[in-house]
Amino acid sequence: LPEVQDTCMHGLMSLLTSNSETVVAESVIVIKKLLQLGGEENSGVVKSVAKLLDNMKVPQARASIVWIVGEYCDQIPLYAPDILRKLAKSFPDEDPAVKVQILNLGSKLLQSNPQQTHLIFQYILNMAKYDISYDIRDKARLLRGVLLNPKSFLFQQTKTLFCTEKPIPEDLNPAEEKSKWALNSLSHIVGHTAFGYEPIPDWALEAADPGPRNIIPKKQRKDFIGMGSSDFNNNNNNYTTPSAFAQAGRNTFSVSESGFYSEEEEEEE
Repeated sequence: LPEVQDTCMHGLMSLLTSNSETVVAESVIVIKKLLQLGGEENSGVVKSVAKLLDNMKVPQARASIVWIVGEYCDQIPLYAPDILRKLAKSFPDEDPAVKVQILNLGSKLLQSNPQQTHLIFQYILNMAKYDISYDIRDKARLLRGVLLNPKSFLFQQTKTLFCTEKPIPEDLNPAEEKSKWALNSLSHIVGHTAFGYEPIPDWALEAADPGPRNIIPKKQRKDFIGMGSSDFNNNNNNYTTPSAFAQAGRNTFSVSESGFYSEEEEEEE
């Protein structure tokens, strides 16, 4: 919230002096998000965060610091070129996320201070050309073709491409976005309306007829299904032996031979 942004910023700045590297790294990441929200000129915050770059080892925090320096390089014109020089020395050993931000920093400083940063940025592009990551090599090839090629059509639009004012990021809640689809449906899982999706109807204003939901009691059967005789329901009959049980079954399922075949089959025989 804008009304508590300054309070949060002061609290996070106090955490930058913590002995825990994890606390400092998380504070830098949150400071980056607060700076993206805009507000007053924070040159003091940018300088304080930039000083942490030499001792910061967490890749995500280092990438956030480099992004802050590149985004607000106009507020620290004396520090930014020297920071790029130090990052050029450690470029081969940096994390891929940090390398991407170093390339972004170099492209922005090339627009604001080409006298001091042109050769440094060209040196970084030469190292990125042989990087192990495909993304780093592709990005370096793109930047070289746009920024170092005066014959390129985009060369005249470099400031528009790399130094534009960015909109304030919005935090979107994935659960809120998916709430318009039925829970656990295919549309809810994939995040868009799937073919054949039918939304659940709203609650009815009038109560439905309860008749179809009334349970009809089943009739009590006197005979076991499949036994064919009431002898099995007679509690007086105790089939204590297998032979007695088998005899009861023969009495139940005995069929006369005369009625076993149909008349048509007898005529054919």
